[in-house]
Amino acid sequence: MRRGILFTVVTVLCLLLAGCVVGGVVKPNPNPDPDPGLILDPEPIFDRSPTVLSLEFNRYANVFQGLRNGEQNVDEDNKEAEVAYVYMYCTDKDTPYLGNVVYSVLREIELEEGASTFRLEVEVPAETGYLIKSIVIRGLQFLEVSAPLILNVPANTITSATVQMEQPQYILQLPDKFYSGGSLGQIYASVPEHLAKCTYVYVWLGLNPWPKNGQIWHTNEEGEGWMIIGSSSGGFLPEVQEPTKLYYQVGVAPFGNLFPNERPWPYMYDPDLDTEEELPYIWIYP
Repeated sequence: MRRGILFTVVTVLCLLLAGCVVGGVVKPNPNPDPDPGLILDPEPIFDRSPTVLSLEFNRYANVFQGLRNGEQNVDEDNKEAEVAYVYMYCTDKDTPYLGNVVYSVLREIELEEGASTFRLEVEVPAETGYLIKSIVIRGLQFLEVSAPLILNVPANTITSATVQMEQPQYILQLPDKFYSGGSLGQIYASVPEHLAKCTYVYVWLGLNPWPKNGQIWHTNEEGEGWMIIGSSSGGFLPEVQEPTKLYYQVGVAPFGNLFPNERPWPYMYDPDLDTEEELPYIWIYP
């Protein structure tokens, strides 16, 4: 009899230790103690207090050798330094493409010659949805660009990121040949989608070649030269009586908020008439 009572007491104690007995069903403890060995990350705080953003930029791998090859006759004493500009902003929404801008900054970094990376460490308000864009220029040359990067930058921590620079790029669709009076709508130019929010493209066309980058109007009068911005290509070629060359040049440029207002607009030209002697052309046939 006593053994039966003892067994019953032990059984009830075991059930109470494992959980609680309600209506004959064993319930788990609703508030178990956390694992003392488990460290939970705190929730990020975005209270606009000062916090640190640390960025490392990897430069475009092939830009240096190509530039050196084209600079063999450049006076080293008068050569302009390469400069990076990093633009960042955030809005009062979780995405930088909505809402009102609450913070923005443009930082300038003078680059060391031959360096494959550069860094920026800056104190910013703790916010979500920072948009970061960057370019590298030298004088009037647009050398490198990064695709837009979106980052959350919480308080009480250092937010780090790596940014890959790349060469400005464009997509150009041209017909093999034109005919007299043909539409310029046959020409289409754009930049790759991932660079569309930081760069744009021009196409200059003229019946007469021009000796310097972008200076089409020095040799072409009205009706002899045209400038196309992306797909904005209204207009028609003139009537010609014999096969005529139509010269062209492409220029890629950064958005105007990516460099200071006092700087001239930089371009990447293709072809670059500072290193090449002739423009390409398309034939216009009668």
